[in-house]
Amino acid sequence: PAHPANAGLRAAGIAPRWRLREVTLAGFGVYREPTQFAFPPGAAVIAGPNESGKSTLLSGIAAVLFGLPAVSDPAKFSVARFRSFSPPKEFWGEIAWEEDGRRFRLRRSFDSHRVRLEEETAQGPHRLFEGEHNPGARSSSESAFAKVLRERIGLSNRELFTETLCIEQPLAGEDG
Repeated sequence: PAHPANAGLRAAGIAPRWRLREVTLAGFGVYREPTQFAFPPGAAVIAGPNESGKSTLLSGIAAVLFGLPAVSDPAKFSVARFRSFSPPKEFWGEIAWEEDGRRFRLRRSFDSHRVRLEEETAQGPHRLFEGEHNPGARSSSESAFAKVLRERIGLSNRELFTETLCIEQPLAGEDG
């Protein structure tokens, strides 16, 4: 059962707090092979030398949640920018998070735009959504997946996610 405070938040259209537990990226930027990152409870600080994949990890989280448009311009947030240079065997991402003591896992194929969102329960995974979510489609923001995502995390828009919850550097070539 949901925490009573979160029921009020949901009624007001606000998602409860959630905590990122892990991220796995495959074929995404510098992460050619499947690479998993685990996040401890509390705030996370990602530090490392230039070109080590810090910004790519942040972009990967956003890409798993909101999709990666199949645009050929590598200056834009797109498949062309983030697919590993040497053709990877796999091109997907997965994130897992906690919310109110409940655990969720979202997996996305960046090529096919297929997504699967599951709640991890004691009885095994419970599928909440499985299907296509094409971020380049005109109705993307009102798709069935966008509605489910908005119910879970309170957002269904990459720009709002990064402006609200993340500190990132702009992509080279972007205005700003």
